[in-house]
Amino acid sequence: MVHKVGATPIITVNYGSGTPEEAAAWVKYANITKHYNIQYWDIGNELYGNGTYGALWETDKHALGPETYAKTSLQFISAMRAVDPWIKIGLVLTAPGNWPDGQTSDSSPQPWNDTVLPLTCSSIDFASVHWYAQGPTGESDAGLLAAPANGSSTSVSFTPGIPSMVSTLNSKVSQYCGKHARAVKTMITETNSVSYNPGKQTTNLVNALFLAENYMTWLANGVMNVDWWDVHNSAVTWGNVDPGLYGSNNYGDYGLFSVGDPGEPAAETPFPTYYGLQIVSKIVSPNGQVVAASSDQSLVHTFAVRQRNGSIAILLINTDPSVSYKVKLSGLNCSSFGQANVYFYGQNSTAVSVAHKHGRDVSSQVIPPYSLTAIVLR
Repeated sequence: MVHKVGATPIITVNYGSGTPEEAAAWVKYANITKHYNIQYWDIGNELYGNGTYGALWETDKHALGPETYAKTSLQFISAMRAVDPWIKIGLVLTAPGNWPDGQTSDSSPQPWNDTVLPLTCSSIDFASVHWYAQGPTGESDAGLLAAPANGSSTSVSFTPGIPSMVSTLNSKVSQYCGKHARAVKTMITETNSVSYNPGKQTTNLVNALFLAENYMTWLANGVMNVDWWDVHNSAVTWGNVDPGLYGSNNYGDYGLFSVGDPGEPAAETPFPTYYGLQIVSKIVSPNGQVVAASSDQSLVHTFAVRQRNGSIAILLINTDPSVSYKVKLSGLNCSSFGQANVYFYGQNSTAVSVAHKHGRDVSSQVIPPYSLTAIVLR
């Protein structure tokens, strides 16, 4: 499937109940036997959830604590690289400012990141970080849409904004990794709106707007990769279905596509987040460069990418639930571009629409409430 869609996979090897030998066998099977050329490998998933800080959701048969994870991971790294030195390997870190970042315990006298990085930094290629903007029962549409840039504080959760998290993580890597710091990338290997018990917000339009802003804000701040959780999941009927949250779907599902659970549409029906990701795919291209963009309207969020082929792509996100805005693209000579594709997804949309225009005709746009507008100038 990965090859069919032209994607680049990241494989998470089983740390919790696995062994270095098993991980090495994974690499041998994938890259030596099958010639899949999988470059990126992640050792374990959310291992801070193994009981180190009280909460337990991850299986881990090793002793508790980040020191054990770090030292054992070095054995994994050695065994895996002995099979294929070309691969790049990442370890689990906590998102700065989000639980359990900064926590300590008997098995973690220093916080997770401050323990893992000094022991492993010279041996890793990337940090694997997960981020969820809000906690269950604390969801708000306005809060979610403000979270990527400015963070979010609710009665049940707190997160800094993405620029702050990236800055803090970069500082930690610089502190502990020395000359190797510049080679250590950050990958957001899991993200969505709410950390557990997904409610109606996950299956309605606001989460599509958040997805686009989430992706673009991480990329604008220099991370290498962003992965949405997830493609298929399942319906959740016990999450937050507060009528104050936007949308008519009164169930939660982390997936981009329905699995056809009771109350859901037929299996493989896209949720709004799928279309949000489709919009992002029009903006982001391999080896593109995020360039500065800004808006004089606080509820209109703007991103721009100079694509490898010379195209300029602009994303306009209207996070206002009721007001349309007329946007004029300044600092860009739209008339010099002969072709412009305008992609749109918003209220009452059933798919992403596209209009083909001349560049001179897109310098001014009216963007409706709660909508995504992507303009690609060629």
